[in-house]
Amino acid sequence: VKDFYERLTVRSMGAIEHPMAGWMTSLSEFLTDDCGFGTSGLFVDEDEKNNNKPVNFKAVNVKEACISEGSDGFVDTVYNEHVWTVRQVIQKFGYDACSEGTRRLYDTKQLDDKVHVLHCVEPRNDCIPEGQPGSYGADNLSIASAYIELKANHVLQDSGFPEPTMFISRMLKVMDELYGRSPAWESMPDVLEINTKREATIIATEKILDPP
Repeated sequence: VKDFYERLTVRSMGAIEHPMAGWMTSLSEFLTDDCGFGTSGLFVDEDEKNNNKPVNFKAVNVKEACISEGSDGFVDTVYNEHVWTVRQVIQKFGYDACSEGTRRLYDTKQLDDKVHVLHCVEPRNDCIPEGQPGSYGADNLSIASAYIELKANHVLQDSGFPEPTMFISRMLKVMDELYGRSPAWESMPDVLEINTKREATIIATEKILDPP
């Protein structure tokens, strides 16, 4: 048993520390948003097309995300908008899964044009109990995950996860508030006051050095 868990630990840490997993980059972005905005998130995505890179870590851009709590007070629903290039959308979802407009842009080599994609992650309430007919497949997993091209109103991918893979953190939170608070929020009044005083000082110095 000890050897099994040691091997499991080595494989898990190898996946996390893989150079292409993006762990350190996403972690730094996660901590920056947590300290600055009080709300941050981390998404653990599986890379099914690359067996050498089993997971991919991505920070959730809270400035473009809407969240909701479940009955237990934890965030279980995240709607996150991405702005990707045509090349990135084709690379992630494949040519056939994209909308006609995105395929047209790809065919005409407009690979850097922007595509707005909404990623919806939420609990699936209509799951068929395990063992019953129709209980298998990505569309019956307990966590629903869907990617939608907003402009074309086109579903790029409709799948799910057997367990949560998007984790939202609130550094500080007041009761009955949804989004978190941060030390930056607490210092905002002082920052605004200092900026105002600094602006007044600059104006006064300019008038002294160069009177009207």
